[in-house]
Amino acid sequence: MKSHVVPPGRGWFLPLSLFVMLLLSRAQTFAAPTVLYSTDFESGYNLNADLEGQLGWTGTGGGTFFDNGLVEDAYFLGAGTKAYIGFVPLAPGQTILYVWQTNLAPVPAAMPIVKFSVTMGIYNLNSPNRDCFRWSVFNSSGTHLFTLDFDNTSRAINYALQNDTSFTSTGRTYDNDTPYSLRITMDMANNKWSATLDNVLLVTNLAIAATGTPLTLGDVDALWVYRDPNAFRDDQSPSENVMVFDNYTITSEAAPPPPSPTLAARYDNGDVIIRLTGEAGRRYAIEAATNLAGTINWTPLRTNTATGGFFDFLDTTTPRPRHRFYRGRLVP
Repeated sequence: MKSHVVPPGRGWFLPLSLFVMLLLSRAQTFAAPTVLYSTDFESGYNLNADLEGQLGWTGTGGGTFFDNGLVEDAYFLGAGTKAYIGFVPLAPGQTILYVWQTNLAPVPAAMPIVKFSVTMGIYNLNSPNRDCFRWSVFNSSGTHLFTLDFDNTSRAINYALQNDTSFTSTGRTYDNDTPYSLRITMDMANNKWSATLDNVLLVTNLAIAATGTPLTLGDVDALWVYRDPNAFRDDQSPSENVMVFDNYTITSEAAPPPPSPTLAARYDNGDVIIRLTGEAGRRYAIEAATNLAGTINWTPLRTNTATGGFFDFLDTTTPRPRHRFYRGRLVP
């Protein structure tokens, strides 16, 4: 039974003195991600049975037929099979349902960046009950690590870390009857996780596990939690709210190399273009200092997303320092 959350990288420094310099950007290559598990629910599933019990999917806390299962040609994305939790009330006395996949491959030691992605939507049916739907991550011992919560009463998105006794708001909300792309990135080497919904940042740089907890990946669970356990539920009528999900994928990949600043160009008036090369889609800062001795005072110059794997910054600082050192740093 279960016992039930990208730090700034060290920068690379580029010294720049008054004589002309031209450094070419380093080509950065990334190993292809390893798929730990992936399904689109299209092959081998029985639509007339619960998801639990099929192809490595298991669960706990349910007890009635079709409180989890599969649907075809319904909800989002048009035709095709999708999984769901909700719909039919849980067995009497039950207030929470967990469903998870057991056939995850282990995370390779050399590929500590774990990414979970899923297409999801929360739909309201005839019942006035509005519950909570969640995604929770557990380690290989079954210990809860962190949770993202979608509160279907307020439509607020919240999170809880391992030892939290309550949820914290992300400041974001969602809409019912709308498909979203949820992505959770876990940096297992640095004990940090972040999440986006349709590329909108929900959380970043939060701890995956508390000190002393084994930092492993066991499973990523879909949860249906009764918001009001005492609310009346007509167990003769399938009329509750439901979370539908598809394209459930977990991958791992190597950590990206630290950001690399290079001198792309220098003009006669002393202005320079610094190119910051990093992982596409991640945010970096370019900072500068006039010396590397004693206490180093780094001055922020530009923060941007490395669209396409890099971005350029035109440094027009005056007066011109005789020496200037640049570094790139990963930021939230």
